[in-house]
Amino acid sequence: MFVTWSGLGFLSVFFLVGGMAAGTLGLRPWFAENMPFQEAVYLANAFGLMLGALVNLGAWKLLTRRGEDNHSLLGLGMRGWSMMGLLGAGALATYAMSLSAG
Repeated sequence: MFVTWSGLGFLSVFFLVGGMAAGTLGLRPWFAENMPFQEAVYLANAFGLMLGALVNLGAWKLLTRRGEDNHSLLGLGMRGWSMMGLLGAGALATYAMSLSAG
């Protein structure tokens, strides 16, 4: 089996993707008023991914307070998915800003 998970680790991906979807639907129209469309999409996705990573980090904190810390998906724990989400959000925001600078 290639995809392995334990506990609620599979929720990490849903939090990250849900955050990106919320950012795209909620922030893109607002950003598109002030900047070109492509930059607005990347920046909205960056903020949404950051939101999803922070929600995922909060869920991890809540579960570890209850004594459950064995939640993982594809060998990464919920904290690892949060850190990857924050790193990806930073990369998306940097790319969006580099598009506007050029």
